[in-house]
Amino acid sequence: MMTVYRTVLFSVALLACGVAPASANGSPYTFDKEHTSITFSWNHMGLSRQSARVTDYSGSLILDPANPEAAQVDVTMKAASVSTGVASLDRHFRTADFFNVGQHPNMTFRSTAIKRTGDKTAEMTGELTLLGITKPVTFNVTLNGMGDHPFAKFYPNYADKAVAGFSATATVQRSAFGLTRILPLVPDDILITIEAELLTKK
Repeated sequence: MMTVYRTVLFSVALLACGVAPASANGSPYTFDKEHTSITFSWNHMGLSRQSARVTDYSGSLILDPANPEAAQVDVTMKAASVSTGVASLDRHFRTADFFNVGQHPNMTFRSTAIKRTGDKTAEMTGELTLLGITKPVTFNVTLNGMGDHPFAKFYPNYADKAVAGFSATATVQRSAFGLTRILPLVPDDILITIEAELLTKK
């Protein structure tokens, strides 16, 4: 059962949130947003590495232990919530030069395939949609741990919860989504990094 559960949970990548068909069986997992981060980073002219964080996202995962490879992962992220910690850059990111949040308020990811690569690792391939353009992306996912929540003895709100924790990374070319400003001065590759904890009732 643990091996099957691990395979199912690999599908959570991301950082994302899973929405399975209505007929799916299993427990719904949701993000512990106090312990989840969705970030992306880039090389800044060879001088430093800069990053931003997506702060507004939503979703849940329905786990089906009997059919883990069929698990669906969907995530919706608000483009206007991208935060670098620099107010002027955040405002610029919202314009048509970058994320164009007025016309494209949401960024989405939906998984299409999950392939185990080790006891606690997997590749999750899916479709990333940004600025109305959809491209395939593959995340390398690591299961960090799962089971009864370690905080259960200390915090009542975790007393009836089980938890699963994951790390996931993927590299995309921003030009594939029409984000071409300042190329090649600021390079094309963008590293997406997800650290996620998801909760379910026991």
